[in-house]
Amino acid sequence: MDVFSRDFEFFAHPTSKGLSAQDIVQHAASIEAMITKHSVGLDDNDEIPTTDRCSSRNPRPANETVLLTGSTGNLGCYILASLLSRDNVQRVYAFNRRSTNRDIMERHRTQFEEKELDMALLSSPKLVLLEGDIKLSSLGLSKKMFIKLQQELTTIIHNAWFSNFSLPLSSTYDDHIQGTRTLIDLARSSERRNEIRFLFTSSITMAQNWDESQGPYPETLVTDAATAAGSGYGESKYVAERLLARSGLEVISLRIGQICGGEPNGAWKPMEWFPLCVKACWYLGAIFVPTLNSNWTTMDTTSDIILDIVFHKDSLPFAANIVHPRPVASEFILYAVRDALIQELGHGLSSDDSLRQVSVQEWINLLEQSATRHRSEPRNITIIFRLPPFVTLDISNTMKLSEKMNALEPIDAGLVSKQV
Repeated sequence: MDVFSRDFEFFAHPTSKGLSAQDIVQHAASIEAMITKHSVGLDDNDEIPTTDRCSSRNPRPANETVLLTGSTGNLGCYILASLLSRDNVQRVYAFNRRSTNRDIMERHRTQFEEKELDMALLSSPKLVLLEGDIKLSSLGLSKKMFIKLQQELTTIIHNAWFSNFSLPLSSTYDDHIQGTRTLIDLARSSERRNEIRFLFTSSITMAQNWDESQGPYPETLVTDAATAAGSGYGESKYVAERLLARSGLEVISLRIGQICGGEPNGAWKPMEWFPLCVKACWYLGAIFVPTLNSNWTTMDTTSDIILDIVFHKDSLPFAANIVHPRPVASEFILYAVRDALIQELGHGLSSDDSLRQVSVQEWINLLEQSATRHRSEPRNITIIFRLPPFVTLDISNTMKLSEKMNALEPIDAGLVSKQV
């Protein structure tokens, strides 16, 4: 198999550490301008300070009605399956953008089949599939349906987002930020406003320019926009979080780290960086081993942690960081990948003379050389490789809120083998 036999885009999170001081100032100004643009009409003086507000809210209802965005995505389909399996959830409105070429149920079936999730859940009477446009004031729904959401919702899980680490904030993410504001307005206009919880699936990339001399990235609102300077993806998540801080709602932003393929079959999205990296390692006959630890959480585990938090009986803090509390050495992950590749693909190779270990830079050089050789063929080969912004995170809030998080065991070779 030729890893370059089709369009190949390999990327991880771009780092912001190469930004000049002037660049950081400009990025921070753009972030603040985006916050100002989308916060008109919110309570500007109500932004949560760095010490979290403890809200005195009504007790959680016995029966939850949930609006979930992005349920056809990789994490979203796991969240949907978990919600439909819970006794305390009476209805799930699964909201996704309209597609011109695939039926909404078909899109869900494809994800459930790929991940080997329980297909019967998609026939649950709890499930209501919605298609619309999240940036429109009524979500692009009928007036009757929008009013129904205003009357019924007790929980919003905003999970839909566009993921591209090479595009800037302003030209790419404005609609997504407007979509967050639309959901905030929906919650604020709800008949059950004092009951509604708004959970936002954010990302640790919003901490991409954090100064680690200040300690671990905190589980509070960080109001210095310069700390988010870098990729448009991370910046957009930061903007959304700042809007939520001004909403007056009970909100929690979950800054989620790297999510990997989970149970039952270890499936990743094929064009994510890790599957592409595995293919490239096999093709190049070499693996690279970073010197840092891997604190990945699986999709199923991440979904379980999210539901532990959103249905927690007590008032929630403003933010929680989700990474594995018991990381493993990246060397362990890569050696498990090597052993799984040799076992599955073999081709007469042995672990003594194949998939040799090289430095990260040497591996990048091999990849670029291979891409250069193939550029004479009519294929679009784009290689974008950046090391992720490894930031130490405080996870105290998540450990307090999630039993699943506390019980996590380190990733083992068996799971890595499934992912390969």
